[in-house]
Amino acid sequence: MATGSIWRVLAAVAWTGLLAPEALPAQEREPGERGRAWAPGLVLDEGGGWRVPTTDEALRALRGDWSLLNDPDPDNSPAVALLREEHGPRTQAEQEALVDALVDILLIDAEFSSDEFLVRSKAGATLSTAQRHASYLRGTPYSEAFDALVRVYETRAARVLAGGGDDPFREAYRTGPSLAASGLVGALIRVYSADPEGRGRDYVRALFEASEPLPPPVCRRGLVPLVMGPDGEITASSKEGHEAWLALPECPKPYNPSVWCEAGRFLMYEPGATRPRRPDDVADPPDPEVFKELCYPGIM
Repeated sequence: MATGSIWRVLAAVAWTGLLAPEALPAQEREPGERGRAWAPGLVLDEGGGWRVPTTDEALRALRGDWSLLNDPDPDNSPAVALLREEHGPRTQAEQEALVDALVDILLIDAEFSSDEFLVRSKAGATLSTAQRHASYLRGTPYSEAFDALVRVYETRAARVLAGGGDDPFREAYRTGPSLAASGLVGALIRVYSADPEGRGRDYVRALFEASEPLPPPVCRRGLVPLVMGPDGEITASSKEGHEAWLALPECPKPYNPSVWCEAGRFLMYEPGATRPRRPDDVADPPDPEVFKELCYPGIM
């Protein structure tokens, strides 16, 4: 048989197989409660079709149960679809149960890049996306998701202060960086970033205005150099000043953790940025020089 004929036969067989009903991929099956056409936020059923997820399945998918999914895109999250009611109304009990479970995940102290940390990050992204008003998102914004992010921050702050003190950031960092400290910082970042032009910004500003700046620690700031005199010898005064500087403890990192500094940071900078906002980017930002002196010397 000629080569061209062989290829025509193979092509015919291939198309026959593709068009046979039993060979149709799940995405092309007739829509229905089971075996419906694929859409973002659905999960696989036992028969290989697609259906609306239960609360438990949404959580399993969030934790990486790939038997339920075929697309790792976070915008296709079944948990987001459930909260935003992308595939029809869900009961208040279903949504509240899912939110409570996501809050519990966000309250876990997890090592960076661990499996628990990655799941916690997805839980935060789920709540942030669920409440967002954006034309590219499907369904209806679930505003209670923002309240859940606030609940996470306030629960973490209260947990830190249970051991005493009146400033959660100062207490969390008292013995240096810790999982509790990074969890507290991350919780406040999520609140702000969820709605940086609205509720997130307003919540952070209220925290800032309700707090007081703490005095900076007495520590080894900057550098006190040794100065040579005309005779080539180190001057007595510079030697004395340098020795006094060396006697001070090293400055902590972060320099002066406090609610005032952490909340003020969002009014001074965009998250992750190192250059201050322009004056017209945010109403009433902290005074830059005062903020620099009390919170982050040397970075502005």
